[in-house]
Amino acid sequence: MSVIPLKGDAIKAEYRNHAITAITFFGKLLLSTKENLFDLINRMENAYLVDSQIPWETLSDLPENTNKAFILGTTIDKERASSLSLFENKDGLKVRLNVFLFGMRTPRTEDVPFVGRAPQLWIEQLDEHCFDVRNRDAILAWEKSGKIWNDSKSVDEDKVRVLELLGVPSIENLEQETYEVRQAKHALLSEQIRIQRDDCLKDFIISIQVARYAYARLLIDRHKARNEFSALDNRHVLGDMQLIQNALFWDAAILSKDKAVRLMSGYCGIKCREAP
Repeated sequence: MSVIPLKGDAIKAEYRNHAITAITFFGKLLLSTKENLFDLINRMENAYLVDSQIPWETLSDLPENTNKAFILGTTIDKERASSLSLFENKDGLKVRLNVFLFGMRTPRTEDVPFVGRAPQLWIEQLDEHCFDVRNRDAILAWEKSGKIWNDSKSVDEDKVRVLELLGVPSIENLEQETYEVRQAKHALLSEQIRIQRDDCLKDFIISIQVARYAYARLLIDRHKARNEFSALDNRHVLGDMQLIQNALFWDAAILSKDKAVRLMSGYCGIKCREAP
């Protein structure tokens, strides 16, 4: 078991029961409260990144899926109407030891004694101690207030990077290009995916770049994707790209019903299905 020993009171008591693994952007273990969850997931029969429309609660609870990992990444976290519903339902806590939360985290002040200040990747098991490390009342109050996290700046920055890959100042310019110009860009993006695809495992940075290549190629292929990209009020426009990125980092399959996700999965050689 790859666990960095806890030293005395260096780790607050509430972190000791909940299964958390923190790793660098390159898959290096920083600390695990229990078993190294990255290793645990990779020892399981299969691992799946889950899209927001997939009924993971039901699927993960089936006896035949006990040894299959369901990873809830950035897309689920951002597109879920209620954060609390990730952890509980009308019957109480959702305890699923084959379900894992995954995402980038810049530690809060109260997390610093746990693992330090640098941005990192966290994996959490959906165990009975999820609320040991989060304030349920504060989450509930936030949701009742109707507030949402304003991530428009990061979305806009990502859009600029995608447009740079396409070599246009706006998505409307792509519409005006000739078929031959778009096909040349299509071929270049496909080649970059082919070259870098195998380097994505345990490399968050390269997997981000490859996911951007796939999304840029999707924008060339699909008029609908271009319309969604140009919409100013679509907070989740990059959700599919982030799902692809998470799957590339894990070298995992995807559970999704979404056609755009299926297309990008095909570009990247990712298995994509609706059920395990």
